[in-house]
Amino acid sequence: MDRGLDGDAEALARVLEALPEMVVVLDREGTIRYINHVEENYDRKEVLGTPIDAYLAPDSKEVFRAAVESVLATGKEEEHEYQVPAPDGGIQWYRGRIVPFRDAGEFGMVMMVTNISELKTVQEAADQLRRLLPICSWCDKIQSEKGEWVTIEAHLETESGTKVSHGLCPDCYRDQAGGDDGEEGPNGNVASSP
Repeated sequence: MDRGLDGDAEALARVLEALPEMVVVLDREGTIRYINHVEENYDRKEVLGTPIDAYLAPDSKEVFRAAVESVLATGKEEEHEYQVPAPDGGIQWYRGRIVPFRDAGEFGMVMMVTNISELKTVQEAADQLRRLLPICSWCDKIQSEKGEWVTIEAHLETESGTKVSHGLCPDCYRDQAGGDDGEEGPNGNVASSP
């Protein structure tokens, strides 16, 4: 008779291993007692029994330790973002939520961990786009972060890789070339009102 997941530790382990997030069971010292899967370049058997903060960047170790202390003191979950040095020398970002639990009188924590590196890259690009751009009110050049004054075209290409082409909008064509709506402009396009 098939018992499904009831009381079947192997079936539960298969479910946890299928999750895209890492599920980590920690003791009160932050030692990894169970992990459903690990990132590339790590061996799950070698990770078991090690302190989770051994995998964190120095600033993130302090954030993690403060989160564990808070969970131990309040019994409430904590959620934070952590930096993890990548094997290639870069930095990966993770969001971890630590939830306390008791099992047979033992206090432990479960940490759900999601890789948010791509999200951080997008956020950084969005922040870059949101920053205030000093622009010359006479010639429309933009001041770069290095203090140089560059054309809008050069700025767009340097900052975002955007290539710029030129043409005449209908209003400028009418103002500069004296054309009327519907007439062919100097660039071969038909000028029309927006």
